[in-house]
Order: sequence, then C-alpha cells, then structure tokens
Amino acid sequence: MDVLALAASILLARPPMEAILSAAALKPFAKILQTLNKVGEDLYIQARVNKLVLSTVNASRSAFVLVTLQPAFFDSYSAKRNADDQGPIRCHVLLKPLLNIFRAKASTTTIESCRLSLPTAITSTATDQDRLIITLHCKHGITKTHKLHYAPTDPLTALYTKNACRNKWTISSKLSHDWVNCFWHRLEEITLGCGRDYMRLKSFSEDAQAEDPTSRSLQTELQVDTNDFDLFSVQHDVHLTISLKDFKTVLSFADAMNQPVSAYFDHAGSPIIFTITQPPDVFTADFVLASLRPPDEEDDDLGTSGGASMRTSQQAIPSQQYPTQQQQSHPTQEPDADDDDEVLPSSPQPQRRGIHAPSTGDVTHVSATPFRDEEEVIGPTPPRRAYE
Repeated sequence: MDVLALAASILLARPPMEAILSAAALKPFAKILQTLNKVGEDLYIQARVNKLVLSTVNASRSAFVLVTLQPAFFDSYSAKRNADDQGPIRCHVLLKPLLNIFRAKASTTTIESCRLSLPTAITSTATDQDRLIITLHCKHGITKTHKLHYAPTDPLTALYTKNACRNKWTISSKLSHDWVNCFWHRLEEITLGCGRDYMRLKSFSEDAQAEDPTSRSLQTELQVDTNDFDLFSVQHDVHLTISLKDFKTVLSFADAMNQPVSAYFDHAGSPIIFTITQPPDVFTADFVLASLRPPDEEDDDLGTSGGASMRTSQQAIPSQQYPTQQQQSHPTQEPDADDDDEVLPSSPQPQRRGIHAPSTGDVTHVSATPFRDEEEVIGPTPPRRAYE
C-alpha cells in the first residue's frame, strides 16, 4: 500500500511538460529560437503527448512558422493532457527574453544539459506558477535557473495538406543559400518563376512599370538549373511574389541545419509552404508565406485552390472588403487541429504592403476538427537520440 501511495505521489509531482536537452542539442534548439524570433515576437507552445510544437506569426500576419520537435530531439520528453479540457498544454511567451538565455550559452562547452518544464499547481510554489522554468546544468556542479512568465492561449492553427499541392521541388541547402545574395538588400519582394523545365528568381518592384526609365529600381534575375534539384515537379507556369526577408530566413535556417529545403505551392496568390526536415523523426519546420496575386492574372487560374489553400476554422476573423486592394490570408488563433493534420494560419488583415492572398472571389474552405492525441503520456525518449 505504501508503494502504491509513493508511486501515485511521484506521478502527481511530475510536471505536465518536461523536456531535457543534451549539450549537443542546445545549438540547434537555439537556432530554432533565433529563426522564430526573425518572424514573430511571441512563441506559441503546444506540449502534445507525442511532440513539442513551437510556432509564431509576424505582425502583418503574412508569415507563419511551425516547428515540430519529436521526442528523439530530446534526451527525455514527457507531457500530459491539460486537466481542464484534456487537450495539449498550450501557452505563449515572449521570444526575445527566451532567446537571450540561449543566445550565448548554446555555443559554450560549460553546459551539460538543459531542462524545460511547466510546473503544476501541486508541485510549484507561488513564485513558480505560470512560469516556464529553464534549468541549465553546467560543469563543476553549477546550476542556473531562469523563470519566464507565460500566458495560456489558443494555438494558431489552420488546416492544409502539402502533399496535395500540384507543384513541388526540393534542393540542397548548400546550393540554395546563395540565391538571395544576388539581390539588393533593400528589396522587399522577390518573384519565384517556375515551369516544367525552368526556375527563375527575379526582383519585384512596384515602380518597374514607371514611365520614366530613370526612376525604375535595379532589376535582377537569377536562372537556376533544374538539374540542381533533388526533386523538381512543376505542372504549369507559376510566378509567386513573396517577401525577400522571409525567404532569406527560410534559406538561412536550412543552411544552418544542413538540411534540404522543399517548397509546395499551386498558383500565384496562394501561400507557398517551405519545409525543412531532419530525418528520421527529429524535427520538422514549416514556413508558410503569403504571396501576391498579379492584378492581370486571369480568374480561371483560381478555379481550384489545391492543397496549399488556406482552410481555417469557423472562428476566423471576418473578411473585410477593400474595393481597390486584394485580401491577404493570415494566421489566426483557432481550436486544436487533429494530430494528422498540418498547421498553418489564415485570416485577412492586410497590413503589410505587397503580400496578399487571393481576392475575395477565391473562397477558402471552412473546416474545424477536434484535437486527438495518440497516447495519454509519453515517457522517456527511446534509446535512439538525434544528438549524442
């Protein structure tokens, strides 16, 4: 009886979420936080029973990043369901204070392990409630503890299927990281032109059609050999205009993690999804960027939205009508999606110039699915670990 009572007390004392990072995993974890910080200011955390999901969205809601860390990324990972709604533990914290903890320490050799935890009301003191606790175990028995306030929140979610996109390509990060170095650093947008047998990157500027030639900005075009791609499958000519800054963030992250980058897209005006994955089952990063629909594009091209269309739940922000401007697809806070679905955002709030989604004629499909976890609790990570 005493043994059962002891086991029950240990189970109750376990934090709802606990993740332990090895010293080797700190550097990639810090790079993930740096990349998220380049896009948004808030970090949304979902501690699901079988993975840790980190996401953020930029202020203009034209770029969304979703990073999924599998248990193999950690030395140990465990998570419980939320006691209130039996869903995953959800909260958000400010990215900059969290990043400051790992910015300099990830490259040092003094840290032996890092522990991330969300304590319960049972195990926490008054000063630990509503705090993300980061404990750094260093050499010579030194322990550093950081406590960061968090707030409960709904996740940023929407549904899409990358595999349903009609066009896709994959290329090594060693070949792609120099693409953007050819373009002017003050350029805001870039156009990706793809066809069955070609790939071009071209600078985009609204004054390119100015009547006075001297007032036009520098135009740059880069031709990429399709033989350089590991996979290149484009069904028809597509020209997508996206943010150059966000595109740089994608390529920089792929190069830092030394992993290939894949793109999934349909037509101009629909979002483009960049995916960077470290196999087997270590992490996956999805970058969802809104694109500009050319004003002279025919409406026939928008007849079908394919797998890259935004499909948000019914609680999305209502659309606003702008007679002279196109609407933009953005992320919004939504109920949890099924684990089998992938996540990306959408809701119109055109604040950032030049990045828009399809016009109001391209109706997004509304759907919402309840959250479903596969297991009640995930215990210690299996013996196979990504970072030893």
